[in-house]
Amino acid sequence: MATAPGGVAELGGPGVGVGGPPAAGSGRTLGSRLGQAAALLAVAAAAGGLTYALGQESGAAALAGERAVAHTTHCRGVRSRTCDADVTRPDGSDLDSEATLGGFTRADSNTVLHVRYRAGRAVPDTVPERGTEGAMLLFFAGAAAAALLGAGATLAGRGGQVAAATAGVAVLAIPVLLLSLVGTLVVGAPTVAASGLPVPDIYAKVAAEPGRTLTAQGVRFDLVDNQPMSPAGCFAAPGCFTGAVAHWKVTGSDLVATSHLLVFSRPAQAAATRETIQRSHALPNAPAPPAGAIVVGIGGGRYASAIWISRADGSPVRDDPQAVPALRGLAYFNIDPAVAEGMKYGKH
Repeated sequence: MATAPGGVAELGGPGVGVGGPPAAGSGRTLGSRLGQAAALLAVAAAAGGLTYALGQESGAAALAGERAVAHTTHCRGVRSRTCDADVTRPDGSDLDSEATLGGFTRADSNTVLHVRYRAGRAVPDTVPERGTEGAMLLFFAGAAAAALLGAGATLAGRGGQVAAATAGVAVLAIPVLLLSLVGTLVVGAPTVAASGLPVPDIYAKVAAEPGRTLTAQGVRFDLVDNQPMSPAGCFAAPGCFTGAVAHWKVTGSDLVATSHLLVFSRPAQAAATRETIQRSHALPNAPAPPAGAIVVGIGGGRYASAIWISRADGSPVRDDPQAVPALRGLAYFNIDPAVAEGMKYGKH
């Protein structure tokens, strides 16, 4: 307080009385808090956006996707980490023919992989891949939460203990992320063995139809009985891991037929069995065709089929005008799985 001339006290000194300017530094303190909070909010928005983008790209598929099988094509990018993929369920049913395979694990074109799939995105189903995706999501989500809480604490002028604790979660994710990234280099993509590929049971599909009938190449067949896909259907053919058998009657005639569909681990094994069927006019170790039957061995890729047409009374069938069309119809039907797999996996 100062004394003016005439003995009147002056109340206008800095920071004193109602008329003085605010204390020096108080405005700068509020401004710095606002600037710091704005910076933290920007960090929170960026980290949150990255969390969302990673989740949409592959994180959600890695952590919550369903198990599936994917055939890859057109792999590209750094270390071929992005591929087009045709995804099916483990039972062979279609899931997504236009999916995208991503992640941190290298994948090659024209391979079949175990994957996790969700909403058009697939990632290799390995512990390192899923660990990497999860750690990245945890890191960015923790950073976003810490920055957001820190901004609130800064504006309130309080300590940021909660924000610091949240940031600790993000820091803990770093070693997991680094370890998982190294793991993706070591483990590699999880390829599916030939015996693990989905195999369609075409005879069982006919058996499930209300009329149990098949029309192929204009010829109608009635399914008499069938043996579902199983190792027993291989009849000890070398390299075969599953097979099915069906017995048919050609509608409106006295022709009967038997067809075997065998699936092998390698195409060379299937080709050898097809040649054996053609040469011996029978499938070794299976019940022999009746006398007078026409026998063919066909197939492609990992598949081989033995088909024979005969008359119910056992008389020669070669002179029957319906025999060749019936044989052709069953042949086209039995070759369908090989053609479908070849088209899917780029071999036809």
